[in-house]
Amino acid sequence: MKYSHLLLIYFLLYCVAVQAQDVHLSQFYSNRQNLNPAMAGNYDGRYQVALNYRSQWAQIGSVPITTSMISYDQKVPFYSDEIAVGGTIVRDEFQGFNNVYSKYLLTAAYVKTINFHELRAGVQFGLATRSTDLSRQTFPNQWVRSAGIFDQNVDNREDGLQQNQNFVDVNVGFAWSKTFANFKSTAGISFFHVNKPKDSYFKDAVEGLKMRPVIHGEVEVDLQKGFRLIPRAMHMWTTKNENTMLGANLHKDIQNLPIQELYAGLLYRDGFGRNGDALIPIIGVKYKTVDIGFSYDINVSELSSGSNQKGTVEFSLVYTPPSFTPRKLAIPCDRF
Repeated sequence: MKYSHLLLIYFLLYCVAVQAQDVHLSQFYSNRQNLNPAMAGNYDGRYQVALNYRSQWAQIGSVPITTSMISYDQKVPFYSDEIAVGGTIVRDEFQGFNNVYSKYLLTAAYVKTINFHELRAGVQFGLATRSTDLSRQTFPNQWVRSAGIFDQNVDNREDGLQQNQNFVDVNVGFAWSKTFANFKSTAGISFFHVNKPKDSYFKDAVEGLKMRPVIHGEVEVDLQKGFRLIPRAMHMWTTKNENTMLGANLHKDIQNLPIQELYAGLLYRDGFGRNGDALIPIIGVKYKTVDIGFSYDINVSELSSGSNQKGTVEFSLVYTPPSFTPRKLAIPCDRF
């Protein structure tokens, strides 16, 4: 009972926190626009479509919190530089209270190469909408002590609440990458909610969302016999909330088959010295131009006994058709 109560309290706190925080992915690298607007167009291909689905906390009343995300971006030459444009649609839903959080974002990034250093800057802006069903919720003053139940026919006395809200959101980011002899390094920093939009169900709320910085990096190392190792790290924070992810994926190239690549890896999520959260095993396959990934969060926190180590199921699908357009054109001139 102790762990069940802890789990319930944690879940309730999560539902409150999700009103003020963004959706996040265990496979954070699979949707670049959600990680950093500057990372739009950072791939080898004509364009890219990324699909993500995440389901968590299904063990609480069999009603999970689900996240669906789709992104598209495409890059075009701009003189000797490059521009990437794209968009993202996000839907985060908790059916228990019919809570729905949706975002519709447009992204633009500029890429400049100087002495083989690739410098990127991006901006993202769009509309966020949030709704809830107050009729499914109960409030302290509706508690009938003699009956031991909540009576929703009693006035909840919450006149300051609204069921729907809309706000404009602005995000920016910067990134750097460079290819060396047998590895490529990438690092970036992004800032979400730079306009500090008001995100509250209370009509008289005056304080906006706090800015959320994100620092991330990875190194893609070519090994022998078709193996590649990609260590990754990401740290983000807002107010006193922190989220750190560390880990790596090992890739194996496959020759002469439609399946071009297999990979597996492990990530660890922590609160940067505050709370150990989850171990996340990952497996994936690249079939022709489609990369499919699957991960499962294994709860290793103090709540693991209450959750029976159950966590989060997440899928990613990234489609990247090849590009046959050279990045730079040169007209040869014969010498006489």
